[in-house]
Amino acid sequence: MAQAHRIKTEPPAMRAGILRFVKGVLQESSFWLVVLIALGMIGALATFHVADPAWTHTANVAKIHNLVGTVGAWFADVSLYFFGYPAYWLPLGLLFAGWRLLKCGALLELDAEIVLFRVMGFAVALVTACGLAALHLKPGLGAVPGAGSAGGLVGVHVSRFLVQAFGFAWGNVLIIALLLAGVTSVSYTHLRAHETVLDLVCRLLLEKKKKQ
Repeated sequence: MAQAHRIKTEPPAMRAGILRFVKGVLQESSFWLVVLIALGMIGALATFHVADPAWTHTANVAKIHNLVGTVGAWFADVSLYFFGYPAYWLPLGLLFAGWRLLKCGALLELDAEIVLFRVMGFAVALVTACGLAALHLKPGLGAVPGAGSAGGLVGVHVSRFLVQAFGFAWGNVLIIALLLAGVTSVSYTHLRAHETVLDLVCRLLLEKKKKQ
């Protein structure tokens, strides 16, 4: 008579431990991959050379000067052409996003509205930083493609529009205000899921009133 064999199953605690370990390894490796990409972006921007063939011009050179090669030369050329010096915010933003999502364990708490809010905030901060750079900084020799601005093409148009519309003084005030608003929206950590900016302001005012 055949005997029934009991199927051995892993204890739930062991299975949960394995899943937790795999999740931790994936998050850690993904974070360091993001760090590597961001460092490559910084290296490409820092070693930009006007003689390297890229998007804004073509050239025949025996050796690419950019640390990240042809890809780095193209990335630096395009980024510096459009954003100028604030192009360095791109790898910094990537590092911040990787640290928040992967290192702080916020990956599973993502909400589409909050992600969109933060991305828009970063875009506003980047654009206004370009405007400030275009107004107040002069690019060094060979620091940006061609005869570009310290704020890139974006900074030139943003600063020109705001200064023509509001004047130099108030244009600067508006740019700084938008820059601070953009940075705050990216870095502020108290925005809850399914909560609009207006909801956040009302909640903070109520909490402050209760404390008083």
